[in-house]
Amino acid sequence: MKIAGKMYALLLVHFFWVTAVQAQNRLLSGVVSNQDTRKPIPNVAVTDGFSVVRTDAKGAYSFYSHPDAEFVYLSLPGGYKIPTEGFLPKFYQRLKKGQNKYNFALSKEKTDDAHHILIVGADPQPANKEAAQKWSNFAKEYFKPVVEKYGSLPKLGILCGDIVGDDLSLFANHKKAVETMGFPTFQVIGNHDENYEARSDEGSQKAFRDNFGPEYYSFNKGKIHYVVLDDVFYMGKDSRYFGYVTERQMKWLENDLKFVPQGTTVIVSVHISFEYDRQKPAGSEAVSLPDDSPVVNVAHLYSILAPYKVHIMSGHTHWNQSFESNNVFHHIHGAICGAWWGGETSFDGAPLGYAVYEIKNDSISWYFQSAGKDRNHQMQLTYVDSIGSVVANVWNWDAKWKVELIADGKEMGEMTRYIGYSPVMADYYNSLPPGSPWMKPVLTAHLFKMSIDKNVKRVSVRVTDRFGRVYNESISIK
Repeated sequence: MKIAGKMYALLLVHFFWVTAVQAQNRLLSGVVSNQDTRKPIPNVAVTDGFSVVRTDAKGAYSFYSHPDAEFVYLSLPGGYKIPTEGFLPKFYQRLKKGQNKYNFALSKEKTDDAHHILIVGADPQPANKEAAQKWSNFAKEYFKPVVEKYGSLPKLGILCGDIVGDDLSLFANHKKAVETMGFPTFQVIGNHDENYEARSDEGSQKAFRDNFGPEYYSFNKGKIHYVVLDDVFYMGKDSRYFGYVTERQMKWLENDLKFVPQGTTVIVSVHISFEYDRQKPAGSEAVSLPDDSPVVNVAHLYSILAPYKVHIMSGHTHWNQSFESNNVFHHIHGAICGAWWGGETSFDGAPLGYAVYEIKNDSISWYFQSAGKDRNHQMQLTYVDSIGSVVANVWNWDAKWKVELIADGKEMGEMTRYIGYSPVMADYYNSLPPGSPWMKPVLTAHLFKMSIDKNVKRVSVRVTDRFGRVYNESISIK
């Protein structure tokens, strides 16, 4: 009897404990359906940022939410349009007191989205009204060529953070700018998008969440699984931060990827790059490349992502890098604002612009689109008289590109890659009044040079990218 009594007491304690937990973790439920046919959509991942479940054959889901959850949201399925308000994706609903049921309705794409266009930019970073107007003008004008070029193909954009420059009231201007871009554009939080009045990292995303929803999430387009993470860890003092992905996000990512078949191409978008290219060209071993504090716990993220084919999209640095490392392709995008809307390039000489990725099934090709330029503008040529050499800045270069020089019609072979400063950015910096060290150019390894005879009149550079596309630029030697 004593044993039976103890067992009964334990069961009673367990019952009340479960009841208390369930009281804190309310039961969320709902249905995901086709907006046009009203039919249910099965196998859609639904999350509160902690648990991840899938809808059943009737399009229904239910799970107990975490006490800290603020949203319930979908990992949008491939084949369906991205729901938007003013081209800002609306894949989420904010949890409301007393409401436990949240339904979602989606519309099918008119064309097969296995072939779609991804447009990635980073760091528009307006810090005042004047810069905000420049970003608005950029958004309205400079995405048009891509929208027009690809016609009815499904398109989506990702802005990899620093969408404002500390003044969070400019989120309102950013929303209006996105509305003019012409395609659904997802937002990534950057260090300049955080609330510096928060006492810890957990509160630093409040204004971002109020304007754009969750700071980490996933979605699908065609055969690609997209993930967005917050890798800026705010230290709770002034504007201090470092690159770090919280345990909360890593647990969610593990849950999210349980529903993604191994071998799938996964595109992860963050603000701070997971790592930087440290491979130096021959002869430059003693030169230090910039290293802008990558994500410190990246090894654990690589472990989670190991079963997949991964591309990492990032910004933050205001310079461009493209490289492969740890079986991952890294795309670090130069800033849309360049040197904070001063001059016409980022600190490595890369022009203001963004990247365009054409995706067919799980095959991805890409190019850099310079603002206001033809898509074939993929390099910048300068004759440096002091060394008698032509310098080519090939900002989207990676190890599978080839850069060759032709002098007065004669093939001269491949140019020599080296580490140095962009001549164009260096000239701009030298033209500024003294006392602007934050505008100083950075060393970059996507420069190429070749000495030429003093009698040469015209030089052409031919660049072949990793996809076999050929670009040409020429300059006259005075």
